[in-house]
Amino acid sequence: MSNFNVLFLILILIFIFVDASLFDVWNSLTDHFFYKCKNDYFKKDLNGLAWNLKEYLFGQPLVSSIVLNALRGHLSKKNPSKPLTLSFHGWPGSGKNYVTDFIVKSLYSEHYKSPNVHTFVAKINFPLQSQVQQYQIDLVQKIIRSVKFCENSIFIFDEVDKYPEGVLDAVKPFLDYKISIDGIDFRKSIFIFLSNIGSNVIVERTMELWKSGKKREDFELSDFERFLSMVAFNEKGGFYRSDMIDSHLIDHFVPFLPLEEEHVRMCARTEFKKLGVSEISESAVDGVIRNLDFGPEPVSLFSVAGCKRVSQLVSVIIMRYNWNKNIKNEL
Repeated sequence: MSNFNVLFLILILIFIFVDASLFDVWNSLTDHFFYKCKNDYFKKDLNGLAWNLKEYLFGQPLVSSIVLNALRGHLSKKNPSKPLTLSFHGWPGSGKNYVTDFIVKSLYSEHYKSPNVHTFVAKINFPLQSQVQQYQIDLVQKIIRSVKFCENSIFIFDEVDKYPEGVLDAVKPFLDYKISIDGIDFRKSIFIFLSNIGSNVIVERTMELWKSGKKREDFELSDFERFLSMVAFNEKGGFYRSDMIDSHLIDHFVPFLPLEEEHVRMCARTEFKKLGVSEISESAVDGVIRNLDFGPEPVSLFSVAGCKRVSQLVSVIIMRYNWNKNIKNEL
């Protein structure tokens, strides 16, 4: 037998008997070189976060206060007692994704391109109730693998209200008050959950406080938090009968209040400025407002979609204005 054949046979035997080990070694090597924690890019720019929240988040004084204080407290500790866990609740367009984007940008220079920022979306990552057990296994492996190489990993769970029941039970062990699991310390990681769960309760409670004459700047977290935890635990979706809620492992249930017309107008003006319009007429802003629905009846105080459609409406108004201007010039 030639030397080449002997070598080939040895390689085959190696793959037959120790292929799992080889794959483990390969995964470790790729993790080390391509998936390692980039501490140089973990910038903790909370001043930048505070500025963005002040300039671009409207009608959410509770959110700004809770998020900033929670992050400052968590990041200031050399060894936090547990991972920071935030749960954002509210109507679409109230700013949940907006604030999450600001958090990511304030912590990682590469933003969502960072290998240490992980986002899970219901219809993409967890589409089937029948596959819950497999999703749980995949989720556990993903979290362990990420935090093993970067203790400052961020995990974002979007559209939790659309998750199959039971998926998030796999996350519970990583949120607890433990120094480590299998030698891996999860306490410096951050978990953020976003959902529409409890949004109607937030609207009802906001309406009650508004009728009592209380300004939203004077709202307190205690006005909402207890209701939110109860609704989240009992409403169908990713939090339904969840171990993490039952074990009180979510640090803050953050209510995103429904936006009034004045807040939507602020959103519109900001979008016009982003697109280079320096002089913004009230008639242009009115054009945005006319295309939005407000509720609930009979007062119709809040924008049903918040600021969600504002960017698209502003773009249409600008395009229409430019088109009409060009037509007049041609005439």
